[in-house]
Amino acid sequence: MNIRLVMYLLGKLSIACAVAMVVPMITALLLGEYMFLGFIFSFMICAFIGGALIGNGEKNKRAHLNLREALATVGCGWLRACFVSLVRCTARSMRACCPPM
Repeated sequence: MNIRLVMYLLGKLSIACAVAMVVPMITALLLGEYMFLGFIFSFMICAFIGGALIGNGEKNKRAHLNLREALATVGCGWLRACFVSLVRCTARSMRACCPPM
């Protein structure tokens, strides 16, 4: 199994997720909602993890994605999505526990 190819694909997926969070993050910031902190934390985590995975991954145009790598990419992608959602929920609960002064 080509683990470096899986890392590269997961890095691309993380960067795409970070870019997709920019619009709701800006909208929440402009509307004065407190959830923009969750989006900022999630954005930073996605961008950092994505950059690290792309940096350590292998971009080979001739690399062949077989079933094993595809399943690993999809499974780890779903785990990454759950982790990023957990960060946003944790930021929301921190806001509930610590109201602004």
